[in-house]
Amino acid sequence: MGFSKVFQTGSSLPRYSYSVDLKSPIGIKWTSIRGQETTGRPISAASPLDDGIGLMQMFMLGVIFWSPAFGAVYMTERVWQKWSSPSIEKGNTATGTIIQEYLGYPTEDTMRHATPNGVREWLYFERGMICVGPEGSFVVYGDIYAHYRALDGLNGVLGV
Repeated sequence: MGFSKVFQTGSSLPRYSYSVDLKSPIGIKWTSIRGQETTGRPISAASPLDDGIGLMQMFMLGVIFWSPAFGAVYMTERVWQKWSSPSIEKGNTATGTIIQEYLGYPTEDTMRHATPNGVREWLYFERGMICVGPEGSFVVYGDIYAHYRALDGLNGVLGV
């Protein structure tokens, strides 16, 4: 499987039935982040989200989301594993909202930072963030997240 074919409407590897529509917002993002080299091959078709507004397409190494507010955003596999874990997908905030729903859409691509112990990745959402690193993973949202962003987030005194 050392080759792939790029078609006018998408890219796929032989024996797999999913492709990327290169003219769609997800396909444009996929191309801009070096396609299969970054994401791996597609493992699903682009499909609407439950809210009827956004779209997502799953790949071997992550997911690309699209929303009208933020465009197409790449979430790495490690962040996806946390975001789709039962504690986030079904867990509640203090006010009873499902954490995954509370976070909202991702607002920019997953960021990466090398540390002495390994790579740390984080992704900002509308109302929170997920951080995954060698020390574990965590989610920040609500008042703590608002304070973190008010202190200039990643570039501020707290960093990640």
